[in-house]
Amino acid sequence: MKNAKFTMILFCTCLTFITYNIVFAGMKLRVKATKLNDKGIKATVEKFDFYDKKYNEGGNYPNDFHDKGNGTVTDKASGLMWVQNGSEKAMSWSNAKKYLKNLNKSKYSGYKGWRFPTVEELYSILEPNPNGGIHINELFGTTVVHCWSIDTSEMLNRWGFTRSRKVTLDFKTGTAADAYTGDKFAGATAKNYYSYVKAVRSIKKQ
Repeated sequence: MKNAKFTMILFCTCLTFITYNIVFAGMKLRVKATKLNDKGIKATVEKFDFYDKKYNEGGNYPNDFHDKGNGTVTDKASGLMWVQNGSEKAMSWSNAKKYLKNLNKSKYSGYKGWRFPTVEELYSILEPNPNGGIHINELFGTTVVHCWSIDTSEMLNRWGFTRSRKVTLDFKTGTAADAYTGDKFAGATAKNYYSYVKAVRSIKKQ
């Protein structure tokens, strides 16, 4: 009888492990930069059932967050580790790259490999129910409201500018936006030229 119970427990454990790894593999997110327009954003949201105020209000990506207690948050569902609070302030693209370089140089929380997230990865931490007016889990705080991604924007805007832009994710409005990578024109809003950095790194399955 004891052997039968042990066999059953072992079987259930193995089944759970296999199921978890299948789910994990199926949720692998893109890490390389790409060009995205509105159509591409919508397709990304629908593919992973991400929440998006504009395209998919019923979306709810299944996270598995763990506060590591060292200034980072791990999501076992996506296999990503995030800087918990992100940058202290919004910054230009050139300064954002310097910020990221310093994270790696100082081995933030004991790790290297910090990088800009893709918009897919940013979407994975967007949540339907706002926390303090921000669509992000309370583990991340509510200071960082819109973040740079590594993806290049092809989204149109009312001014028709063709300057280089990156896709950003706005955790306040709950949808994607974009920001210019060059110097700010006089009278331009800071949001169009400055964004926060939510650094991420890939981790092994745990």
